[in-house]
Amino acid sequence: MLSCPTVEQIVLLWPDANGMGWSDIEQRVFKLKKSSGEVYVLNGRKRLFGLSKSQWRAIRLKRFLEKSFVLEMGVLLLFVITAPLLALWDGLWQGVRKTHD
Repeated sequence: MLSCPTVEQIVLLWPDANGMGWSDIEQRVFKLKKSSGEVYVLNGRKRLFGLSKSQWRAIRLKRFLEKSFVLEMGVLLLFVITAPLLALWDGLWQGVRKTHD
């Protein structure tokens, strides 16, 4: 890998809103850039913003959550656990209501 100490600004052109598939390039950019160099992103929604290393970490976490469906699996697990309990609860209350009528 080559290092370019004269580069002051880097602009990444993401074709989409969140830069899926750009992790390798971003990792190389943050490894090679000097601390004074600035990284900007122009995304598919025509939004230009500066990208710091901490923002990049947050974006990587969001990308991971989007790709892995961890949150969706958690909701599904919660549903699978609570649905039978709620059905049982409803069945018990329905029986209690019928005896009082």
